Amino acid sequence: MRATKDKAQKIPTKGRRFTLDTTALSGYREGLEKKQSGALLGGEGEVEIPLERLQAAPWNARRYFNLKRLDELAQDLRTQGQIHAILVRPLGGERYEVVVGERRLRAAVLAGFRSLRARIRNLSDPEAHSLSLAENLDREDLSAYEETLGYLQRLVLELSGTPAFEAWRRSSEDPRAAVIRALHRLHNERRLPAGEIGTVRGTELERLMRSVFDRHQRISLEAFYKHRLPILGLPEELLAALKAGQIEYSKASVIARLPDPGARKELLRQALENNLSLTALRARIPHPADPGTALRDRAIRVARKFKSFPLTEAQQKKAEGLLAELEALLE
Repeated sequence: MRATKDKAQKIPTKGRRFTLDTTALSGYREGLEKKQSGALLGGEGEVEIPLERLQAAPWNARRYFNLKRLDELAQDLRTQGQIHAILVRPLGGERYEVVVGERRLRAAVLAGFRSLRARIRNLSDPEAHSLSLAENLDREDLSAYEETLGYLQRLVLELSGTPAFEAWRRSSEDPRAAVIRALHRLHNERRLPAGEIGTVRGTELERLMRSVFDRHQRISLEAFYKHRLPILGLPEELLAALKAGQIEYSKASVIARLPDPGARKELLRQALENNLSLTALRARIPHPADPGTALRDRAIRVARKFKSFPLTEAQQKKAEGLLAELEALLE
C-alpha cells in the first residue's frame, strides 16, 4: 500500500516538472522574439533585416559600383552565405540606413536574398558619416575621384564647428569651399621661414587638417593637394569617365592638356576603346613652340635686380608672398 501511495504521489510531481519546463521554454522563446523586435524598433543589436527595409546612405564616398565585381560578390554570397554583418542605423518607420556595407546590399539583391544580417547602432549624422568615410577611405578599390571627395568630406566633418575653422570660414561660405581655400593657403605659405606662423601654416587649423591624413596613413596632405585636389578641375567629359571608373587619373590628366574640346574628346574615346597606355597618350599630345621665352628672360632680369636691391622688412614679406604665388603657379 505504501509503495502504491508513493508512486501515486510522484506522478503529479513529474507532471508539474514537465509543465514548468514547457513554460520556461515558451518564456525564453518569447524573450528572444521581444529582444529582436526591440532591436528592430530602433535599439542596438544584430538581427536579420528584410532588404526592403534597407536603404543606401546618400553620402557614401563610393559613387561607382563595378558590375563585374558586384556579380562576383553576389556569387560569393550564394555559395558561402553572408560572413560579415552590415552596419545600419534606424531611421524610423522600420527603415534603416546602411552605414557600412552598401556593396553587400547591392550584391544581396543580385543574389536573390530576402534579408541581410545587420548590426544596428543609434548614430548621429556626423557619427554615421565619420564611420562610413573611415571604412571607405581605408579600402584599396576607391577611385581617385571617390577618394578625393571622401577626404574633403572627412575634412569638413572634422573641422566644422571647431573655433579654428569657423574663424577661417567666411560668412555663409560653403564648408567644402572653405576647406579647399585653406589647403591652397597652406600650400602657398610653405616657404615661410622656419618658426614663422602664417594665416594657416603653424596654426591649429593646420594641425586639425593634418590629423585627418595622419590617421589614415594612406596619403599625405601635400600629396593630396598636388595629386588629388586638381581632379575637381578636370573638364567635364574626363571627370565623368573618372567617376565611372573608366580611366585612371594619370591618363585623364594627360588628356586634359589638350586645349581643344573636340580633340580632347576624341583622344578620350581612343583611350577608352584601345586602352591606350600613359606613354601612348603622352606621345599624342602636341608640343607647341615655347611662348614663354620672353617671360623667362624678364624673370631673369628681375632676379638679378632682386639680388642687389635692399628690401625693407615690409617689402621682404610682400616679396615672399609673391614668390610663393609664382612657385605655386609653376607647379
